[in-house]
Amino acid sequence: MQLNELCKNFETYSIAIDDSTDMTDTPQLAIFVRGVDSSFNITEELLALCPMKENCTKEIDIALEKAGLTYDRLVGIATDGAPAMIGKKQGLRGFVQRKLESLNVSKDQLLWYHCIIHQESLCSKIIKFDHVMDNVVKAVNFIRSRALNHRQFRNFLDAINAEFAGIPYFAEIRWLSRGRTLKRFYDIREHVAAFLEVKGNLCINFDDKWMNVFSFLVDITHKLNELNVRLQGKEKLIHNLFREVTAFQKKLDLWITQIADSNYAHFPCLQEQPHISAINREFFVSELKRMQEEFARRFKDFRACEDQLKNFSMPFGVDPADAHVVLQMELNELQSDFDAKSQFLNRNLMDFYKCSLLHTQCPNLTCYSKRFLVLFGSTWICEYLFSRMQLVKSNKRNSLSDAHLEDELRLALTNIPADIEKLLDVSKQFQVSH
Repeated sequence: MQLNELCKNFETYSIAIDDSTDMTDTPQLAIFVRGVDSSFNITEELLALCPMKENCTKEIDIALEKAGLTYDRLVGIATDGAPAMIGKKQGLRGFVQRKLESLNVSKDQLLWYHCIIHQESLCSKIIKFDHVMDNVVKAVNFIRSRALNHRQFRNFLDAINAEFAGIPYFAEIRWLSRGRTLKRFYDIREHVAAFLEVKGNLCINFDDKWMNVFSFLVDITHKLNELNVRLQGKEKLIHNLFREVTAFQKKLDLWITQIADSNYAHFPCLQEQPHISAINREFFVSELKRMQEEFARRFKDFRACEDQLKNFSMPFGVDPADAHVVLQMELNELQSDFDAKSQFLNRNLMDFYKCSLLHTQCPNLTCYSKRFLVLFGSTWICEYLFSRMQLVKSNKRNSLSDAHLEDELRLALTNIPADIEKLLDVSKQFQVSH
């Protein structure tokens, strides 16, 4: 397989791991690999999709062995944070650490981290406001769960020439759906109130107190949704993801200060409310502080390697004295090289590190950079595969074998061009017509 040939040339690599069940309730473990060779060519591909008949540690070990990927080149593992993944004795983490010890490789070589997007989603759930959400869900379910009510509501919106034609369902497991539902509900709140009154269902009291809290929830959920979207996507380098989280934490600091001073400039829905009491402000500030603490707690592992990320992403902006001793002299020389600085400013980071001049002048920094170029910041690519899996192995194709499922998803996601000549050159007899 072409991927196996590429894997043999990796100088360093990392893996991203997540699992989900398919249409037949079979747990499928997705393993993605990202590696870099001596020419700084980056490869990111599906390594294996395994039905978890055994434990995940064994499946991962088998997949790495088949691809010829040795543990001494492994520099990062991104997981969904499941106990089977992070257990220091019985889980995958303990297994990998024992492998590294047997190879006399320092455990500091390996960065082990919980997916940034999962962490952000968990931080988001610190803001619950059940007394508000329960009412919204009741109203939405009343409208959406009965076909007659839904038709009548759509006709009601048409009759009054409303901007929107309906309201989406709320799904607890899908954070983005929560944001869309809340914003749409806010936009048509007056129409919802009128419709519920006509139907005799007064599940929400749209008074100032309720509206203030609801407006704040709409605004903060929208901001969290924006962060979530920016964290998604293929081939995103880990320092870019961490930068997004750090920027959001700084925004939290600003919002706390501004709301305490009755400044709602960055909370447009809340700003529309006519009567916001001091008690409301104190409540909003306390909720933002709780979120701030949750972000700090969940991202402390990333904060611990912040200096390493800066050395990699900002080699001209760090103090060489604060860097690792093997990088200090090279950083000093690099920062004095105006040609190198010009290349850094005019190229993206990956192209800058591909520069042959840099390989000659800064071999240690070049080697150091490969470690961070291959790190997965999240398991988003696994989630993307699972969304495709639901289309490939659907109700009408639920007898698809595990091997065929893996093959079809590999074809759907691969970036490796097919070697047609090699495929035609295989020593197999083509089927002939009878």
